[in-house]
Amino acid sequence: MAAAMESGKGEFPVGTRVVISGLAGTVKFEGTTKFAAGIWVGVELDLEKGKNDGSIQGVKYFECKTKHGIFLRPDALRKQPPPQAAAPAPAPTPDAAPPPSPGSPKASSGAAEAKSPSRRTSRKDS
Repeated sequence: MAAAMESGKGEFPVGTRVVISGLAGTVKFEGTTKFAAGIWVGVELDLEKGKNDGSIQGVKYFECKTKHGIFLRPDALRKQPPPQAAAPAPAPTPDAAPPPSPGSPKASSGAAEAKSPSRRTSRKDS
């Protein structure tokens, strides 16, 4: 197998995560090739949706699994946005009361509390 051509140092350096028509992948090659003029970007797709294994016409440009490799012009790619961190829980507002703790009187289900019977003294006047 022949060696790959010179690698470029452009917008998509090796290791950059990219998206192509909804498919995610990692840049494995950027530069000129023997199969066509200009700068090409070789991407290893996460899914088996590619066209090659990093080789075209007997030239190995990068290593990847069969049908995971694809070559595209840089303008066909966009960088994958970094994963967003989970948003922190909002802080309680000063006027908001904290929830009652289990077993506290306010945590009851609304049932009436048992009261001790009142002592009434009745007098019989004869």
